[in-house]
Amino acid sequence: MKTNPNEIEGFVPAQTVLKGYRNGNNRLDIGDIAKVAYMAIGLVEEELRGDFSYDGTVKAADAARIAYYYVGQIPIL
Repeated sequence: MKTNPNEIEGFVPAQTVLKGYRNGNNRLDIGDIAKVAYMAIGLVEEELRGDFSYDGTVKAADAARIAYYYVGQIPIL
């Protein structure tokens, strides 16, 4: 039996993902919303940290969700 995850075929190591902070300044702001929107329309490379619907892709709905959070319409991302 293999116990080392790196020896298991198809295993992908988990990453610590900080949701929201897309533009690198360690706070959620309008730049983060723009970055996720750019990911959604293909202007910048997609990062799973921008996927707020947890479906494996970044779409306009993900940009909308972070925007709603930013303006206080939803309590958590």
